[in-house]
Amino acid sequence: MDRSQRAELGRKGEQAALDYLATRGYSVVARNWHCAGGEVDLILRHGRTLVFAEVRTRSSSSLVHPFETITAPKQRRVAKAAEAYLRRHGIEETEIRFDALAVTWTQEGPEVEHLEHAFETWSR
Repeated sequence: MDRSQRAELGRKGEQAALDYLATRGYSVVARNWHCAGGEVDLILRHGRTLVFAEVRTRSSSSLVHPFETITAPKQRRVAKAAEAYLRRHGIEETEIRFDALAVTWTQEGPEVEHLEHAFETWSR
């Protein structure tokens, strides 16, 4: 799979994750939020909680589960980006959570797994 195919699979996976979360009461605050320290794939609101979500997509032929690709350095980059987002938007008093979504693309379409509290590198 070349780079453009991987990018397209990633976009499709992110949309599948959003569709999945929308049916569970999540609303989108931002997508692919960038700052100097990193990126957050999805920023969502779920009740009173602001959720920073990392989405990983793989084809069903991949030998590695999507969750396995969220390394400790990646978690730190997401946490830094989340911190920057909160500062930039003047958000001080809110519940936050880091989630991970694994999207595996099969011949039948996407299979989405959602892991709440996927990593707790937050030290606010």
